[in-house]
This record gives sequence, C-alpha cells and structure tokens, in this order.
Amino acid sequence: MNSAEGSLTGTAWRQGLRVNLLPAATLAFLCGIVLGRSLPLEPQYPLAVVALLLLFYPLCPARGKLLLILAAFLCLGDLRVRVELAPPAARNHIYHLIQGRETVTLAGTVIGLVRRDDDACRFTLRLSGLVRRSGPTRGTVQSASGLVRLSLLHARSEDLAPGRTLMAVATLERIRAPATPGVFDWSLYMRSRRVLVSGWISGPGKIRLLNTGPAGASTGILTLSDRMRQGILTYLDQSCDPVTSGLYRALLIGDRSGLSQRLQDDFTRTGCMHLLAISGLHIGLLSLAVSLGLGRLLRLCRPLLLRTHVPSLTLLLTLPILLFYGMMAGLNIPVTRALVMALLLLVAVLLRRTHDLFVLLAAAALLLLVLQPLRLFSASFQLSFGAMLAIALLFPRLPVFRQEKSTPSDRLLRWIKSALLLSLTALAGTLPALLVHFNRVSLIGPLMNLIIEPLLCFMALPLGMSATFLIPLAPDLAGHLFHLGGIFLHIAVWLLDRAAQIPWAALPSITPTRTEIALYALLVLGILLSRRTAARNFCCLGLAALALHFLLMTGPDRKQPRVCFIDTGQGSATLILFPDGRTTLIDGGGSSGGRFDPGRRIISPFLRKLRLWHLDQIIITHPDADHINGLDFLVRNFSPKQVLINGDRGSPDYQRLLTTARKQGARLLLPEAGAILHRDALCTLTCLGMPGLGGVPSGGNDRSLVSRLDCGPVSVLFPGDIETRAEQILLDAGRPLASRVLLAPHHGSRSSTGPEFLRAVAPELIVVQAGRHRRGFPAPVHRLHWQGQGIDVLVTGQTGTLSLIVGDDEYRVLSGRNQSLLTIVRLDRPTGENSPLPGNDHL
Repeated sequence: MNSAEGSLTGTAWRQGLRVNLLPAATLAFLCGIVLGRSLPLEPQYPLAVVALLLLFYPLCPARGKLLLILAAFLCLGDLRVRVELAPPAARNHIYHLIQGRETVTLAGTVIGLVRRDDDACRFTLRLSGLVRRSGPTRGTVQSASGLVRLSLLHARSEDLAPGRTLMAVATLERIRAPATPGVFDWSLYMRSRRVLVSGWISGPGKIRLLNTGPAGASTGILTLSDRMRQGILTYLDQSCDPVTSGLYRALLIGDRSGLSQRLQDDFTRTGCMHLLAISGLHIGLLSLAVSLGLGRLLRLCRPLLLRTHVPSLTLLLTLPILLFYGMMAGLNIPVTRALVMALLLLVAVLLRRTHDLFVLLAAAALLLLVLQPLRLFSASFQLSFGAMLAIALLFPRLPVFRQEKSTPSDRLLRWIKSALLLSLTALAGTLPALLVHFNRVSLIGPLMNLIIEPLLCFMALPLGMSATFLIPLAPDLAGHLFHLGGIFLHIAVWLLDRAAQIPWAALPSITPTRTEIALYALLVLGILLSRRTAARNFCCLGLAALALHFLLMTGPDRKQPRVCFIDTGQGSATLILFPDGRTTLIDGGGSSGGRFDPGRRIISPFLRKLRLWHLDQIIITHPDADHINGLDFLVRNFSPKQVLINGDRGSPDYQRLLTTARKQGARLLLPEAGAILHRDALCTLTCLGMPGLGGVPSGGNDRSLVSRLDCGPVSVLFPGDIETRAEQILLDAGRPLASRVLLAPHHGSRSSTGPEFLRAVAPELIVVQAGRHRRGFPAPVHRLHWQGQGIDVLVTGQTGTLSLIVGDDEYRVLSGRNQSLLTIVRLDRPTGENSPLPGNDHL
C-alpha cells in the first residue's frame, strides 16, 4: 500500500470515528464501569489518569486526540463506578450507624410504592433520626440519613402511603452480597437505588404514624407521583379481579408483586416476559395518541399555523405529558431510555439537525450510566439496550420498507415477516442476558410475541392508560375500561397457559462464560452488519460452532472431585461433583419465607453457574422442611435419575415432592447401610445408615440417611440431622466414621456431635450449614470445644458457599461468591483408616 492509500485510509478512519464518536465514547465509558467493578484500585488512580490525558491532549495529533478522548471516557467510567461503590461520605448515614444486626427506633418518611402481599408490607423509608435501644447511647436521639428497605411482617397496613412520616421499632442490618456464585446480586441491585441497609418490623404494634392525612404528608414532585402510583395500585386491587389487577399493575406502574409465580413462569416460558415491563412501546403509544390529538387541535388555530411550526410545537407540548407518565410509571430503565431518546429527538427536530438511531441510543445509555452506573449490571438495562441495538441494526433492511408495487395481501405478508424478523432480532440481541439472568430461552417466543403483543399492548394497554387518567375524574368509567381491558388480558393468560404446557416451549440453559458472550456478540454483529454473503456464511458457521460448544460443554474441570456446601441460609444443601462427570445433591433446603424458594433462587443458579444441565442423583436425608423446601423446583428442572429417601412418610408437601419425582421419571430408592451409592476410579459414596441398622427410632432426625464420601486419602461425612442417639447406634454398629471433613450433624446443634462420635470421626475441618444470625447453630459450647481441639470450624452463613477440591496431596477450600481461596490443607495423615468399604454391592 502506497503513502497516498495509507493517508486516505487514515483520513477515513478518523472521519468514521468522529461521526460515531458518541457511540464509541459510550462503549468506552461502559468498559470503564466493568473494569472499575473488577479491579481493586482506589478512585484517585483513574482520576489521575484522566488528568494526565487532559495534560497531553494539546500535544497529540488528530488521531491521538480521538484516542485520548476514548481513554478519558474509559477512566471516567472506572472512576464513576468506584465512587458509586464507595461507602457513603456522610458520617450520619445509616450504613455507618449500623455495623451488625441491631434493633433500633427509626424516624423517617415513606418514599416509593408500598407493596402489600400475604406475608408482609414492604416499603422504603428516608431516615431523619434514630434512637438506639442498647449500648452507651441508649435512648439518645441521633441524626440519621440514607434509605432503609423495611418489611412490616404479618400485616397489610392500609395507612402506609408515600409521603407519610412515621416512627418504628425495626431490626436492621447491612445488605450483603450473596455468597453463592450465580445467585442474583440483591445488594448490587439495592445499591443502585441508594439502599444499603434493610430490616423488618415485627408487627403493626411496632409502628406509629406521625401524620395520617394527605394534608400533613410531605410534598414534592416525586412524592406526588408516588402517591398517584399508590392510588392506581389501590384502585386496581379494589376494583379488578386478581389477574387483571396484577397484570395492569405491571403494565401501568411497573409493579409485578401482584403476579402469581405460575403466571410469571408462563410469561417466561413463552418468551413474553418483556411485555410486562413498561418500555418504549408505552411511551410510543402515548406520544402517538397525544401528538395526534394536539396536532389536530393546534391546526384549528390559524394564527399558530401562520406564526409557528406546528409539528415542532406539538412535540414540545407532548414532552411534559411523557415526562409526567414516566414519573407515574416509576422511571424504570426502559421508560427512562425512551424518554431520553424522545427528548434528544425533539432537540434534533427543533434545531433542524439530522438524527441517527445509534446516536440517540448511545446518548440515552451514556446519560443513564453517568447517573446510575450500577444499572449496567441489571437485567433490565441489558435486555432493553440489547434489544434496541439489534433492532437498530436490522431496521433499515426490513421487508416493509421495500419500495415496490404490490397487492394488499403482499403488503400484509411483508408486515408479518417484518414483525417476525424484529422479534427474532430482539431475541438475538437479548439472548446472552436471558441466559445469564434467567438460564432459560423460549423457542416459541418470537411466534407468541406476534400473538400476545397485540392483546396486551394494542388492546389492553390503551384501555388501561385511558382508564388511569380517568380515575380521579370518572372512577366508574375507569372501572368499565379496566374491565374491558381485562377481557383481553384473560385471553392472553389463557393462550400463555396453553402454550407454556408445550414440552419444548422453553429450554433451560447453563450460564455462558464471558468469552462465549463476547464471541456471540461479535458473530451476531458480523451477521447483521455484513453485506457480503461469504462473510455472513462465515459468521453463521462460527455461531453454529459456538452453539455446539455451549450445548456440549458440561461443568468445570472434573479431574478433581469437588464437594460444594451451598449457603442457603438455615438449611442444608450439598453438591458432589465426581471425576467421571456424575453429580449428587444431598438435600436441597434453606431459609424460606413467603414466595422465596431456595431451590429456584439459590441452588438452581449455582448449578447453572457450574454449567450443569441435570442432576444424576438426589439424596434426601429426611423430610424436614429445611432439607427439602427447594427440591420441588430442582426435581422439575434438573431431571434427576435417582431420588434416595429414608422411608419416612413426611408432610403432604414431601409426598407431593415424591409424586413430582415419579412423574419426572426418577427412580425412588431406599438405600440401607453398606450400599454403594456411587463409585468411580477415584471416589466412592457409601450409605452408612440409618435404615438397615437396629435400634433406629420410627421417625424424626435420627432416621436421617448418613453417607460418607471417600476420595483417596480424603473422606467427607454427611450425617444429616442425626442426634446423639443415632450417633451411638452408628458407633455400636462399627460403621467407619473417620473423616477429614465433617458436615456438622443437625447444623451443629447442642443435641448432636457427642464426644465419642467426634473422637471416632476425628475431623480436621467441620462445616456448619446454618444461617448467619441463627443463635445456637453451631452451639457455642461445641464451637469452643472444637476449636480447643484444633479443629477448623466454618459456617456457611458467615463464609458463604464452600467448595472442597480434592487433589493428590492436598485439598483446597474455596469460599464466597467469587470462590476465592480460603485455605490449603496438605495431606500428611495416614490414609488407611479412610479406605472405602469393601465388599458392598452398588445400589
């Protein structure tokens, strides 16, 4: 290439970068946010880099200046997220006042929606003061600032509303990040909303309203919009049936708490969940209706036609209405994106400037990320902008824009093809986010969207939006409109229920890696941007190869056995990954309350993060709730081949669980002492009892299945919830109990782990599966005794999920959400006592 060609190429490169500078700067800012959350640096470092870049900016050539601008945006994104993640600067912030779990008296103002369900009434309180109930400052009123998320348990207080001030006795603690890989990061989600502390109020008697009427409530634009949203929520609950009320609450004010779990599952399985999010479609419908109405009214005034540009004036008058509706809808991410794009479009029209969809999208993303950088990691942001980006790439090539003569039937066919292509493109743009956040992809989603979207968005939604504005003016007419819209909602629900029952409607998925996501994005961009057939075919082949790799790839490196003690709160769930690729889950319970399902919310995301498509074996030690209350979801979604039980009848919920397991094709087995549950070249899992041993009680904890895993010189004992009586039966039967690692019986309670049993096991490490704040688990006397004997004690509620990885001459213990190395134990103890049981038959 000669110098002239090189100069031309450089000029074209710079010109292209200048034209697309805003999208490029937005991408750099986004990358900076990702780096800022990942790298352990102080905020002053990126700030210093920005200062250096500005210092060298005048000395650089044109190409260098553009690169410096992008580098500056990268550092600014890094700096912005570090500032957001830093502790609050105000020393009276509730984050600094609350160190551990503490019960205090709070004073403050309710902000945002008050959500009520069968279990609790949930709201956010902006603090003004605090009174401690213990310690040296007991009874002293302290100034306090910040937001607290509160739950009023076992009550549905109708007096709580946005703007009300109150005092309450609440138990508070800092919101901590989940300590299990793959689990939804509630702490990051709440931090993006400036909420760092949460708590609960034990009952209505612990709360006192300081003002009860609207006249005494605090005022302000946001408070007024929150009251309007609360009024709509109350009106819907009182005037409509539960299905209509729940769907309209989601469609109009962004509140999904009124939807049943089954209905949400139907929307997810059919790929229509995004229709429940207030999005740009809502803004588009409202802006179309308002602009058409205002445009006709303004054209009736002849002086306006002569003196002003009526279309621009129409857009200018439409904007306040859109802003009002956005505030009423809660200003969620899709609505904010649509509002920002509408505002920028209005500015471009008023200034007679050309506007580009990519530039508008980039500007909206940059503004959102500058204000709230942590929103980048939310499913809402990723789904909204992923879909819009993919649609923007395809939009100019849709068949509906072809300039050719055709019959009405041909035009209708082009519209249908265009709608289907848009739906498929949106799915392609959101697929990585769907797999990361929901571990599921709907195969019938594009088709169901063509059916459900008109019912929800073009029939029910306009009726609901019209009824919303009529509530204060003509409530009876608003009720009729809501009921009319409810007909379309019920039709949609009926269709979704039938479609969701199709076996192949949706496929579960493992969590993709960052490398897979990056490759997928590059290949999809290549397909959408390329105008050459050969390049498209190459990208399609690469996409097919990536999909094949994704489907066949199973789990982490299995050369080394792994035992995962999953942090599910006050409950028990342990996963064993064998070197031959097989998996065993021992129990699947945890803390539960209301709609919280530990199987759905904790164990399943962890299994998907480990890239497990299914489970080979589930062992239910005994049918207590804290050992089984997450298994129903796991049995339905991970198709275990075997379910091992202890023979107890258990509760009706347990019987339904066993019925579900049979319907899913699992074999129900009752192992006895000495049965080999699994064996491969390196590991053996053996049942030690309690079935098959004499003197076992007829029911209760002492009938728990007890098993031991032997992997060369390392043994792990899983005793369920047995207590001292069952421990003595195992000792009398001469079962081989010696193990380096012991899962504490009955969560380390005082009624278990007797002295003789502990001497027989002789563990180096005891793992206790218990909640972080559960007193007596482990019993203090046990903890002191164990530590006095030099035994390491780890509680999952404090360390998070623990992973034990067995090597040839050591085993490693990893902990927490990032599975960081906690300890390495060298194997220097004699191994003869840990050999597998000989002569037992495989189960």
